[in-house]
Amino acid sequence: MKIVFIIPRPMSLVFGGSEVQALKTKEQLEDLGHTVEFLNMTSLDQIKKADIVHFFGSDYIFGQLSEMLVAAGIPYVVSSIFYPVGSGILANKFASRVLRTQFWHRKKVLERSQRILPNSISEISRLTYMYGFDSNKFTVVNNGIDRDFIGDGGQNFRDSHIRKIFGESEFILSVGRIEGRKNSIKLLESAHRLDIPVVFIGRFTDTEKQYAHHFKNLSMRKKTGFLHINGLPQGGPMLASAYAACSAHVLLSKLETPGLVSLEAGLNGANLVVSRCAPVEDYFNDIAFIVNPEDPQDVDYAIEKAVTLPRNFLSQSEFISENYSWETAGMKTIEVYRQILEL
Repeated sequence: MKIVFIIPRPMSLVFGGSEVQALKTKEQLEDLGHTVEFLNMTSLDQIKKADIVHFFGSDYIFGQLSEMLVAAGIPYVVSSIFYPVGSGILANKFASRVLRTQFWHRKKVLERSQRILPNSISEISRLTYMYGFDSNKFTVVNNGIDRDFIGDGGQNFRDSHIRKIFGESEFILSVGRIEGRKNSIKLLESAHRLDIPVVFIGRFTDTEKQYAHHFKNLSMRKKTGFLHINGLPQGGPMLASAYAACSAHVLLSKLETPGLVSLEAGLNGANLVVSRCAPVEDYFNDIAFIVNPEDPQDVDYAIEKAVTLPRNFLSQSEFISENYSWETAGMKTIEVYRQILEL
C-alpha cells in the first residue's frame, strides 16, 4: 500500500505523544513492506497517488482537507487523540452543531472518516457521547513502546546521577514536564512526607512560571533527597537506565491518555503509581497502583507500597511487552486499512 500520514503541525515546532505515535507507526508499516510518507503541503499529488490517508489528530484544521478527500474518493482514517474533560465535553457536544465552527469542523473530520482509531475504550465512550457515532466506526489501536527499550539494570544512571546524591538508596522517578497538569508539586510533597528520594526528569512548562517557582522553592527543602534533570534524550540508553534504576515511577497527572513514560517505566520493571482517570485505568488497571491524586493519604500509601515491594511486583513488564508494543499497534493499523480497502 501507499499511505500518506498527516499531522497538524511541523514536528520542528511541536513534538509530543502524537508525533511519536505517527513516527513509530510509520516505522512499523514500512517494516511490513508498505510505503508511508508524511504529507508535503506544497505537493498534494502525494494524496492523489495514495491508497489511504491517515490523520494523526482530529484537529479542526483538517476540515477542508477532509472534504477534499471525500470529494476525490480517497479513503482516510483518523487517530483521534482527543479526550476533553470537564466543560470541554459539553462544549464539544453542543457547539459541534453550529455550522463552520472549529467544533463543527472537528466533528466533520471524524464523521467523514472510514474509521476512527482512538487509543482507549474510554475515548470511544467520550466521542460517542459527544457526537453520536456508532460503535462500529471505531477500532482501538493502543499506544505502544519499543519492546527492546530496556535499560542496563540501572547501573549507568546510578553511576552518573544517583550515587553522589542518594548513595544506594531506593528512589522514585517521574519523567515528564513539570507542570500543574502532571501534579508535580503533589508528588514532591508526598516524597517530603515519606522521606523518599525523588528524581524528576523533564522541563518546566514555559507558560506556568508561578507553578515552576513554587516547585523550585519546595524542592529546596529536600536538598539531600531531590534531583531534577532538565531532560534526557527520548528513547536513549540513559533514560532506559533511569527506568531500570528506580524502584517506582509515579505519574499523578490529572489527565493522561495513557502516559507513554509509564509504559516505558513498567516495561523496565519499575512499579507504577498512576492517577485514577479513565484512559489510564484502561491501560493500567491490573498492573499499577491507581490513586486519587487529590488525596494525599492515597498517594502516600501507594508510593510507599510501590517502593517497598519488589520491582515488577505486578508483572507489568511482561504484560506491557505483550500488549502495548508498536509492533502490535502497526499490525492493528494495517488490518484496518485492509478492511477499508477490502484487500
